[in-house]
This record gives sequence, C-alpha cells and structure tokens, in this order.
Amino acid sequence: MGIRSNIAIEAARIVNQRKVLYLRWINENTVAAAVRGSSNIYIVHINIDSGKATCTCKGFYYKGYCKHIIAVRNILRTYIARASKVKNESMATS
Repeated sequence: MGIRSNIAIEAARIVNQRKVLYLRWINENTVAAAVRGSSNIYIVHINIDSGKATCTCKGFYYKGYCKHIIAVRNILRTYIARASKVKNESMATS
C-alpha cells in the first residue's frame, strides 16, 4: 500500500470514529472543521470553489496534505450528495 492509500484509510478511520467535531460554513464557499487528533484538535479550512485546503497539523505543514483534510472532504462529499438528493426529490414532488 502506498503512503496516500494509508492516509485515505486513516481519514476513513477519523470519520468512522466521529473525530470530526464540527463543520461550519464560514461563508458560501468556505468550510471550517475541528478534527480531534491523537494529541491536539486541528482546524481544517476548505474552499469549496477552488478546492484549496489548509490544516493546522504538522503533516500538512510538511507535506501540503493530511488525513484531516481528506476526512473533512469525505464528510463534505456525503453532505453535498445528500443535499442534492433532497433538493432533486423535493423538486420532483412540486
């Protein structure tokens, strides 16, 4: 398994263990999240339009990506898919 696939597995574990403490929309394009790490709580920011993301963890500082960002993106993907489904269903019944 490659490094990135290990990070994807760790990100899934973060989601499954409910370590994403909150997700808040900062504005219509940006989400902030708090993620419980092994020793700290890390803050993730993701711009939905550009895809740019940051995290306060050391992994992001050194590599430019991390499991915390991937975990938050996974949750966002699910949220957006569900919101789209609800919107489409409500439009179909209107």
